[in-house]
Amino acid sequence: MGFSEAEVLEQMRYFTVYFFEKYARKKGKRRWAEKTPHYLNHVDTIDRMLAGEVVYIGVVRHGLDVAYSLCNFDWNILEPYLTNGIEKPLAAIRFWQDQNTKLLDFKDRVKDRFHLIKYEDLTTKPKSYLPVLFEFLGEQWEEDIINYNEFDHDPGFEDKNVSAYSNIQPNSGKYKNWPVELQRDLYQEAQSMFCHLGY
Repeated sequence: MGFSEAEVLEQMRYFTVYFFEKYARKKGKRRWAEKTPHYLNHVDTIDRMLAGEVVYIGVVRHGLDVAYSLCNFDWNILEPYLTNGIEKPLAAIRFWQDQNTKLLDFKDRVKDRFHLIKYEDLTTKPKSYLPVLFEFLGEQWEEDIINYNEFDHDPGFEDKNVSAYSNIQPNSGKYKNWPVELQRDLYQEAQSMFCHLGY
């Protein structure tokens, strides 16, 4: 149609950020953040569209916990992995390995614009790890952030169980409900990624 790539990216950027920026201004905020795990499959496009003027927080979680969760509810994201009679736990651990490979590859490309944090560290020692995250973001750390439910905030597509907690609560180790043999097999399937992430 005769439009340059730069023009297309400019219009994509305008359309994408318009709603976030308008909402943030309405709430008296100077920044906004977006958390959609599926965007990992589009990070290169997002980074080009936003002209590299964005920072990223990568949250990794123990693969067996992720697999256990996906076996109970997966939004159909495991469908491509469920071929040739492969059982759901194996499909889930392969999905986890593939997604973390994408995440780490992207981290290597954007370098200091990426902060990696473990879910387990974030939920068990938030006072140790969140100030470092806020420093990365260039934001002032306020300890009251941990007690998020003491403040009014707009509803969103959050886990309905969040409202039952007054602060950050760990939710790890449910995979131990699986037989030990299955845990071992799944760990061995993605051992290199487990080791790379320090699990």
